[in-house]
Amino acid sequence: MNDIAAVWLAAMISHPQWSRVRGLAAAHHEVKITAAHLIRDVGSTLAASPGSLLAVMYSADRDDWRLDSLLNRAHAIGVAAIMIEGDAPVRRSSHALANRLKLPVLGAPDTIDSYQVLQQMLAQPRIITADLVLRVLTAGRRAGPSVDEALEAISAALGRPTALVDAHGALLGGVLDGDVEALAAALAGENTQDSRVREVGLPDGAVAIVCPVHSAGTNAWITTLIPRKLPAESHAIESALTAASAALEQRLAAARLHLARDARQRASLPGEVVAGHN
Repeated sequence: MNDIAAVWLAAMISHPQWSRVRGLAAAHHEVKITAAHLIRDVGSTLAASPGSLLAVMYSADRDDWRLDSLLNRAHAIGVAAIMIEGDAPVRRSSHALANRLKLPVLGAPDTIDSYQVLQQMLAQPRIITADLVLRVLTAGRRAGPSVDEALEAISAALGRPTALVDAHGALLGGVLDGDVEALAAALAGENTQDSRVREVGLPDGAVAIVCPVHSAGTNAWITTLIPRKLPAESHAIESALTAASAALEQRLAAARLHLARDARQRASLPGEVVAGHN
């Protein structure tokens, strides 16, 4: 995988670590971001590259001509999007200018933090993968003994809805927010005996990342849905689900053993009752 990636703005906005980022103007325009740059304030000299997101550290005072000037200067050098402080609406002239230039303006409570998350997505996919796998492994070990408890912990670590589904897409545990029927149709043609993790595209643009769970008597997938694909995130989730599958296989095996013991105990009860009356 390349060390440097590119991300679509809509996919980045759907990422859990950008959950508080808001579109303030022209955010409906789909743009691809290839870099990120940080500047001090709306009046700073620009040294941004084409296709970049420009994050402004101090921009709470932006209700005058300076934001409009920044928009014009940024557009002239090919900036893809601008991020400023807070989620308060921009003034009408700035909103109209951003729409005319097709230059998305985003608002974030902490522009530096949001900038760092984007930088990781763009340039540090291996670090993201290692961190996510470690978090999922830890969550799986610390979770309770049931499949549902493990899925809840794994989902929290991933920051995405995660579930266990059977070979026909029926929900066995966990939660999925998405087109479950489309997922079921897609999985119907897949083979759980194939150990590869794969991505399944859904009609609404979402992506299901599915990993087979190999356990005797169970043909199932651990599945995570992401509304829009971020290459660094999807690669990390693929590796994390591979790690998570072992925790689910262990719990499924324990559940089958428990059921088998219960069945043997129930089967032995009539004989014990008869013996007690003799």
